[in-house]
Amino acid sequence: MTKHKYTTEEEQWICENYGTGTYADLAVRFSYTFSCHVDGTSIKDKCRRLKLTGTHSPFTSEQDTWLKENCLKYTNYEEVAEAFNMRFYTDKNSRGIQSHCVRYLKLKSGRQAFKKGNQTWNKMPVGYEMVHSNGYAYVKVCDTGIRSQDYIAKHRLLWEKYHGCKIPDGHIVVFLNADYSNFSEKNLYCIPRKICRMMNANSWFTESREHTLTAIKWCELYYALNNNDLQ
Repeated sequence: MTKHKYTTEEEQWICENYGTGTYADLAVRFSYTFSCHVDGTSIKDKCRRLKLTGTHSPFTSEQDTWLKENCLKYTNYEEVAEAFNMRFYTDKNSRGIQSHCVRYLKLKSGRQAFKKGNQTWNKMPVGYEMVHSNGYAYVKVCDTGIRSQDYIAKHRLLWEKYHGCKIPDGHIVVFLNADYSNFSEKNLYCIPRKICRMMNANSWFTESREHTLTAIKWCELYYALNNNDLQ
């Protein structure tokens, strides 16, 4: 991929917007502002060359607030990361978010999702299904006593069953018609997180499977024409 050559106008934009988000955030906003594609690493290197210094937190105050309000609502940090990335068009991994939540936000990792008097998550049999407050259905696939290993999102489990392979790293499975209860093979589609960010930024996820799939294909073509790896 050809290295992007920044213009004076683009450098000025970076100087004015530095510190208002993570490098990945800046890269997404920069790409849409100037109709090109750069990644967080490119923006970070350019900031260093422009001698922009100071504290550059990997999380903004808005993101910290979201984590404080929503982190404990999810079954595990994989799901927290997926929801976080869809909300802020970022590409955070679950380990980084967990570390930030525990070390800096002081959020406890235990999540009790059942009402008092009901069976707790680790007492349910393998095969048990539940719908979490985030709208996703989960299936208990084993009984280790570790929730993140015992439960998997049903749409992810079924996609892997339909296609006979694991979901690639950096990818998520989306519902093409925005119906979290429609697990048919034609309604589940696996996309890279960067395409998910572009789809969210343009509000291209709809209740129409055909319209959503068309928009995804456009995003795939955009990255292919720019010789950009979709991984």
